[in-house]
Amino acid sequence: MLDINRSQLTVGLLFFASLGAVFFVYSPGLHGPFIFDDYNNLSLLGAFGTIDNWHAFLQYSLSGIAGPTGRPLSLISFLIDANSWPAPAYSFKYTNVLIHLLNGVLVFWACICLLAVVGKRDVQSSPHIYWAALIATLMWLLHPYFVSTTLYVVQRMAQLPLLFSLVAIILYIKCRALIGTGNDRKIYVLLSLILPALGMLAALSKENGALLPVLLLVIEATIFKSSSFQRLNKYWYLIYLKLPFVLVIVGLAYLATKNGWNSNFPIREFTPVERLMTEFRVVWVYLYHLFVPHLYTTGVFHDTFNASSGLFSPVTTVIGGVGVLISIVLALVVRCKAPLVSLAILFFFASQLVESTTVGLELMFEHRTYLGSVFLFLPLTYYGFRFLRPLISGAVFSSILLLLAAFCWYGATLWSSYPSMAMVWATKMPDSPRAQVEAAKMLYDAGQGEASLNLLEDAVNRISDDLFLDTTYTLVKCRVSRVTDQQKSKLLSLAETELYRPTYFNLLQNVESWSSKSDCQGLDSRFVIDYVDALLEQPRNNVPASQAYAQLYYIKGVSQIKGGELQLAMASFERSLSSRSDPQKLMNMAAYLATNKVYDQSLDYALKAREQVLSGGLRGRALAEAPRLTDINEFIATVRSESANHE
Repeated sequence: MLDINRSQLTVGLLFFASLGAVFFVYSPGLHGPFIFDDYNNLSLLGAFGTIDNWHAFLQYSLSGIAGPTGRPLSLISFLIDANSWPAPAYSFKYTNVLIHLLNGVLVFWACICLLAVVGKRDVQSSPHIYWAALIATLMWLLHPYFVSTTLYVVQRMAQLPLLFSLVAIILYIKCRALIGTGNDRKIYVLLSLILPALGMLAALSKENGALLPVLLLVIEATIFKSSSFQRLNKYWYLIYLKLPFVLVIVGLAYLATKNGWNSNFPIREFTPVERLMTEFRVVWVYLYHLFVPHLYTTGVFHDTFNASSGLFSPVTTVIGGVGVLISIVLALVVRCKAPLVSLAILFFFASQLVESTTVGLELMFEHRTYLGSVFLFLPLTYYGFRFLRPLISGAVFSSILLLLAAFCWYGATLWSSYPSMAMVWATKMPDSPRAQVEAAKMLYDAGQGEASLNLLEDAVNRISDDLFLDTTYTLVKCRVSRVTDQQKSKLLSLAETELYRPTYFNLLQNVESWSSKSDCQGLDSRFVIDYVDALLEQPRNNVPASQAYAQLYYIKGVSQIKGGELQLAMASFERSLSSRSDPQKLMNMAAYLATNKVYDQSLDYALKAREQVLSGGLRGRALAEAPRLTDINEFIATVRSESANHE
């Protein structure tokens, strides 16, 4: 017993010392900038003034734009770092790293709890469980695949569900092991109250937190299935574990059925069936990167991964699907003899149920493995320490940790510099339109217009028919040289065939804004109108209830005003508002009309904007971007005064 206690003490001291080492490895990335979705989500901190009172706090909490819930708990967590905007990125990244370390502590604790249950059946494992838990946790903490999750500030939304899920898992294992010892009623009451609360906290951080009961079901069906512990009360088991799993499956099937299994998602170029087939390939890409770490990862760009159009298109679809099926069957077969192997497999696949099945998300992202990978390395370390000689296992695992630490350090260093990130990703992903555009944007913003144009020109020649890339190329070219008629014709042809996504809106606004300025050669408001009309010729872009419809007609209306077509512009504005109406858009339209002395319509839009703000029914981005009531009232008074003077 004395040896085991010494072993525990040694492992404990090593673990907490290792946390400092992990922080050191991540420290270069703390100096990196905000990127991409950071701005969309964190700018909400400045949407209601300084958040220093209950009303501002409540408005901010309800203003989330990510996911159907708005992820209010993740939003609230950003207040740890700032209560106004703009704010420095360092504090946000520092907190993310601390959360990653806290998750590491919980992973370590959960691994020990799991191995203690397994060790009750297998007494030979007892001396090894602490070392196995330590190494498995450090492999997870130092894995370079999670650099983007940890240092991409907005991915705190992926970190927090894991935090609450791990707390629930530890509580469940501890309480589950006590069932049958005489306090069952109290244990069931405790679990019945706390587990749903933790599940709610996880889900309010990000929607995949709702998978907590499914993850607990996996633990019950593997670790406790293989042990000698008393069975769960069948009614509690049914209500709290089985029923949520069924509801998740039914919900995922409903989403696909509602959209139409063979109909494209509204802003995607694939159907639920195609996405489901594609994810058979995606999960193996995840697993490959997790078990074969890379010095470089693709970071946040995965737009070169194409959807499967059939089981044999490509053939890796059916191979991946068969592989997933075999893995799940194997995990179920060996769950009594090798519960850790079964747990690692089923836990990983269960964690992918929301983000890798029938929900209309993009096809893949690295952060989607953050939750499901926590126990992935546990069987390796457990059996490694059990069956290998101490010197061999120590040498092997030390080498692995050093390699992971080096790769993680490199990744964190890369994330410390936006220009380095942009250029490395563009080099590593030569066929990614997004990666090429981001690198070109970086060069352009740095005053290197020619270099930006050359990069985009090479990308356009290499990547055929990408609306986002070609539009960006045209936009930069109008500033650096001159857009030719041939280039404009090509872009209009692309617009007639390519899907418009609402994420293109900022780019389209730049096209509209730049084309009306003298330093943009070859573009004008007429071209913007033709470009929008070409997009609207496609039925999938011209759905009256869609966000794309609202955006396109808004841009068209603005361009028509600048082109002197006031009546047509007002008709376009009305079409846009019939799809999506919010105070910011109404006030923008009102401002354009007032500038052109169309006072009656301008006043009408401003009054509607005021009514929406006063209603208290705004949520999400509409709430965050809504103009202040005082500004609206001041605008209304000015328009009335100008109208009276004009008469």
